[in-house]
Formats: sequence, C-alpha cells, structure tokens
Amino acid sequence: RAFAGWPGTKATLKVKAAGDDAELKEVVIKIITTQVSSDGDAVSAGGVVELRKKMLRVPCAGGEWLELLEVQPPGKKAMDASS
Repeated sequence: RAFAGWPGTKATLKVKAAGDDAELKEVVIKIITTQVSSDGDAVSAGGVVELRKKMLRVPCAGGEWLELLEVQPPGKKAMDASS
C-alpha cells in the first residue's frame, strides 16, 4: 500500500487552444514529479501557467515557480510535461 499512489496530487488547469476565439477547457491532471524554481518573477505572471520546453511552470504566491516535470492526464499513462 505504500506505493499505491493514492491520494496523489491533482490540479485543474484551464487550457486554451491556439487562436483568439478558442474556448477555455478544464483539464484535470495528476502531478507526479515537481521541483521549485526561483528563476524569474512568478508574481508578475498574474496566475498564468507557462509552458516551457520540458515543463509546465505554475506561479506561486511567494514569487517562486512550481515546475511540473511529469504529469498524468485522465485515463493515460504518466508522461513528461512536455508531451
């Protein structure tokens, strides 16, 4: 039971496809691997999640970033955040 992965950490992100008239769609992902980064000012990001080459960056209140390195979409296997 120690390695069951329950309850885990989940996040609900609002995703917008490319294009100005695209609608926001809520996506729930399970967070597998993260790291904290102080690279840049997260407060000025205004709560917007950034997509980088190898990760998703979530701004935190203290001015740091939570970098999502590995995530698991619903019904799929765990994958790199860049996938």
